[in-house]
Amino acid sequence: MEHFFKQGRRYAVAGASTNEAKFGFKVLKWYVDRNLPVTPINYRKETILGLPSIENIKQIDTSAEIGLSVVTPPDVSLQLVKDIATLDGKVKAMWFQPGTWNQDVIEQAQKVVPVVIQDCVLVKGDKYLSKL
Repeated sequence: MEHFFKQGRRYAVAGASTNEAKFGFKVLKWYVDRNLPVTPINYRKETILGLPSIENIKQIDTSAEIGLSVVTPPDVSLQLVKDIATLDGKVKAMWFQPGTWNQDVIEQAQKVVPVVIQDCVLVKGDKYLSKL
């Protein structure tokens, strides 16, 4: 099985937030603190942690493979999966944080991307990253 973290891969956080108390901020900060190339996805297109955000996944630079961390409600996560299906396979992995998915979201994601993780990156991310 392919891993979430991979050399040359870029990352994105769907549901990134400027609010330091929210998991969308904490997950994005996790990537920034580890010097991983990350793009925040925020429908307000705000700058977060000094990074300009994009409004939705369809605007992501697909010149490299993408690993996507998801911090959105399940209905938004499902739409995200549908949007990813239009990106010609560039999104290779999705990491769903707790509370961001239901069974339908996971089943649809598994049809679209090779790697689907349902866990907390803040707790398990360093373990997965060590396999890089």
